[in-house]
Amino acid sequence: MTKNLPRDVTLISKRALGTASVIRLTSDGRRYYHGESLHRVDGQIEAGSSWQYEKANYLLIEGQRWDLVEKVRKSLAEYRTARKQHDHDRERAKWRLLDEWDEVHPSPSLPKVEEIIKEEKNEI
Repeated sequence: MTKNLPRDVTLISKRALGTASVIRLTSDGRRYYHGESLHRVDGQIEAGSSWQYEKANYLLIEGQRWDLVEKVRKSLAEYRTARKQHDHDRERAKWRLLDEWDEVHPSPSLPKVEEIIKEEKNEI
């Protein structure tokens, strides 16, 4: 890998569906990439804060690959929507099963005060 610094690169997380960022690489260490995050604002590229990225967790692609960043972000948004719907459906199914079980196994009810007093009077 060339050491021409600073240069713009795209980092994609190696996790199943992680993150993607475009950074201005300022240092290429043994264990970490160091750089400033880049953002597009009104068609202009602006540098943000400085970060370090552990090399073992990221795939480095030369150049500003905003198309890949958008593709990863879109996939992550789709995953979150599907996961939210899945969790909602699972919760509804759980409550439906609990309602069915409660019909077969009704919970005990508290005795009314009048019944307790009546039982006391009968014992006397």
